[in-house]
This record gives sequence, structure tokens and C-alpha cells, in this order.
Amino acid sequence: MNASAAVTALLAGTLLAIAPSAGAATIPLSWMQMTPTPFGGTPPNGSSYNVPGVGLVQINYTVTPSFSTARLNQTPIFGGDSITSGPNTYTWGPVELFARSNLVAPPPPTLAWSITYTFPTTMAANSVYLGVVGLGRLDQTLPGAISTCQVSQNGTYLGQDFGVGGPWGPNQFSSGPGTFSLQNAVSGPTTAGPNWNSALALVQINDAINSLTVNFNQVSGDGVGLNIAVITPAPGAAAVLGLGGVALTRRRRTA
Repeated sequence: MNASAAVTALLAGTLLAIAPSAGAATIPLSWMQMTPTPFGGTPPNGSSYNVPGVGLVQINYTVTPSFSTARLNQTPIFGGDSITSGPNTYTWGPVELFARSNLVAPPPPTLAWSITYTFPTTMAANSVYLGVVGLGRLDQTLPGAISTCQVSQNGTYLGQDFGVGGPWGPNQFSSGPGTFSLQNAVSGPTTAGPNWNSALALVQINDAINSLTVNFNQVSGDGVGLNIAVITPAPGAAAVLGLGGVALTRRRRTA
């Protein structure tokens, strides 16, 4: 197959995978892996990690001594699971998280921080997925003590994975033009119930993006985790994606 035909075939497959509205589809996702940072270690601020089919993605996050930060292996809890949304089923293998815990005693009830993922190229609309888990709330004991996650992009909530263990609380997803947010849907007075940990939420980013910033307000004592995922590329697709990128760029310049 020549380069032009390869690009055409890849783009056709990619478009079907990204927007499979014509019929039911199984869509395999790959979560970003923060190798070589060891599990339990702290991902360095400003570090870059390889995402299959995308390249190096840089992470920058708010550095504060009042938070602990670690790369966590969550495969025993959420690995090999799936979420069905409409006719489509989203599947994945290993799962890991960028995890942070707020170690400051109240007041205040929450502290703010953010993380930004910067991509090596513009990511197509609907090609990036965000996973968030562990949002807690103690607002029955401390007014305003609700961990929230907010993103200034359009997003589609695909569902949630309750994994094993728990208890997990269901997610409350809210959205408006250019923004969406997540929080635990269950209110509670202690850290022993489903109010303390939300299930793994999966949100599809509907915009074309060069970077993705995720903002948190986090309850004292609460630990939350997140990661990004992309559609798993077919074998050998990474090199073709590079050719496709060049071809698409040239088309834009001559249009």
C-alpha cells in the first residue's frame, strides 16, 4: 500500500472509531502510562510521557507542599473493564492514575489545584478521553466540603466504572457551553461511605485541543485520581499517523 492509500485507510478507520454513530462499535482505549516514574513515585512536574499513536504528552500541575502526589497502579481495581454508552462500548486494559491527596486540615474545606496535559499536535475533536475517580464530600459535617473537577471544554459523559472494592459513589455530571464538571452524587457525614469516593467517570472531550486543563477543588483529607486516554492505535499506525499529519497539514495550507 502506498503512503497516500495508507493515509486514506487510516483516516477512514480513525473517523469510524472517533465518531461511530452509524452503528454499535467496540472502541479500545489506552490510558497514558507514566513510565519510567515507578508506581508510588511522584511524576516530575513538566515531565513528558509517551502516548501510543500521539507521541510525548507533557504534564504541568500546581505544586503545593500540602498535597501528596503519586503514580498509582489501578489495574487491580479498574483494569480490563468497559463502559457502554448508547450503542458503543469503550474498553481498556491496564489503568493507572495521577493521584493527589489533600493533607491540610480544615479550614478551608477545599483547596484548588490544576493539571494541564499538552499534546505534541492538535488532537481531533472526540479523540481524547478523561477519567476521574475518588471525588469525596463531607458536606453533611463541613459545609462546602465537596471535591469537584471542572474542565473548560465541551464534554460528553460516557458513564462510570465501579470496579472492585469501594464503596463507590455515583458521579454527578454537569455541563454547559464550553464547560463541564464532576462531583460525587452522594452526600455524607463521614469517610466510610460511598460519599468519600466517586466511581471512575469517563468523559469524551468534544473539542479539537492542543492542551487539556483539569481544575480541582479538593476536600481536606480526600484523595483523587485522573488520567487521559486515547483510542488504541492499530499495529503500525503510529508511523502512518505521522504521514497523515503531514498530508493534512499540506491540505490546509493549499485550501
